[in-house]
Amino acid sequence: PIQRGQWLFFSHNTGIQNQSVVYVQRGPHGKPRVLLNPNRLSPNGTIALAGWEPSPNGRYLAYELSVGGSDWQTIHVLDVATGKNLPYTVRWVKFSNVSWTRNSQGFFYSRYPEPPLGKAISQRLADQTLYYHWIRKPQSDDRLIYARPDHPEWIIEGSVSENGRYLFIDFQFRITRNELYYMNLGNPEKPDIDGAIHPLFVRDDAAYTPIGTRGDTVYVQTDQAAPLGRVIAVNLEHPAPSRWRTVIPQGNGGSGFGPLGGWPDPGPPHGGREKPPC
Repeated sequence: PIQRGQWLFFSHNTGIQNQSVVYVQRGPHGKPRVLLNPNRLSPNGTIALAGWEPSPNGRYLAYELSVGGSDWQTIHVLDVATGKNLPYTVRWVKFSNVSWTRNSQGFFYSRYPEPPLGKAISQRLADQTLYYHWIRKPQSDDRLIYARPDHPEWIIEGSVSENGRYLFIDFQFRITRNELYYMNLGNPEKPDIDGAIHPLFVRDDAAYTPIGTRGDTVYVQTDQAAPLGRVIAVNLEHPAPSRWRTVIPQGNGGSGFGPLGGWPDPGPPHGGREKPPC
């Protein structure tokens, strides 16, 4: 289960259901109730639940739906208390996570430009862009956070650190190589999404995955100078390579690295997203 605020979220499948059902309960001893049953969204089963992510305070559930086997997804936001959807949705989403700001008022996501009418399937994918969506506003008000027209085929993904202070932007073309940028959001309860974006790793020489933060230090899993992987600590105020500190060296359990807490899970059952093959 995933705990957010006073709520626990989990998915369950009876073994004969086409899709797992999302449940919620109040605390470890509460009674589970169905929050979202994707099997009832369409009589012929053409609507699929592609992923879901509860807000930090547990009041909302962002979930992604796809229709007819399409990779295109639409993000909806559900009020956990009432079980009803908020009025606004987010369209033209592919290969994206949902990463909430700590104040639970919105989230970062990645989308593509709206394709020409009738070209949604055949349109070549290009120019994925990172946006911020306020859950009480229409998508037309979303804030553009990061775009790279110089690399139209690259994938952009944003993830908020578990302490809510930083946004990390993963920019990649090959699975084994990426660039990593960050934004200081300041006060997690009043995040500044218009802050400067700073380069952290831009040498295209390795894979860099942030797995947690403490204060101004980010812990990063990387294979830079370590083919089997290592974990380094980088002070965001002094990020020069000469200041990196190895926390877990290569060969000491590198295959077991994971988030230090609160980082969005990229895989099923509640991540449910895939990136395009590179």
